[in-house]
Amino acid sequence: MEALNEIVKKAIFDEYAGGGINLITYALVNEDQNAFAVLLVDTSAPKHEADIIVFVRIEGDCVIIEANKTDHPLEEVLVVYGIPREKIICAHWGESLPGAKAAS
Repeated sequence: MEALNEIVKKAIFDEYAGGGINLITYALVNEDQNAFAVLLVDTSAPKHEADIIVFVRIEGDCVIIEANKTDHPLEEVLVVYGIPREKIICAHWGESLPGAKAAS
């Protein structure tokens, strides 16, 4: 089976790093930390505004979605790519890893 980080990388970059009219996307990877993101640059804005539109990291056998600023649910994309929903943590919605202590 394909490694989890390769599945996540493929899902994110295939689905979110496409660009568009006046938009440039950059696929960002930190292999050491198993972190993947897509940066969007709006070239139509006067100052070429940039923003991370999706950010995901892997901890153990769980995929943690830290940010998704799109209307395309990343957790659904990851399931289609073969990752079980119970292994996906939507931190951007307030979900946490099983056994994680709540912040005080």
